[in-house]
Amino acid sequence: MSFQRLPVDGGTRDWPRKVSAAVAAVQNAVTDTQTDVTALQTATDYSLLADYADDTAAAAGGVAVGKLYRTASAVKVRVA
Repeated sequence: MSFQRLPVDGGTRDWPRKVSAAVAAVQNAVTDTQTDVTALQTATDYSLLADYADDTAAAAGGVAVGKLYRTASAVKVRVA
């Protein structure tokens, strides 16, 4: 008796690349989260966060969406 092999990845044989890309994406997300946590843990003085007037200025300054910045004494998260 013989069995036909059924593809589990849409008929392509590039599943190792797909798995590798998924693992890399998770690692990047973890690294970003660790960076944010470290910034919060070490920033008992929130002046260590970059200071921007608003979300637009933070974007122009290179703050990624979801990352922290401050306006004077208010800690903010970039949303757009």
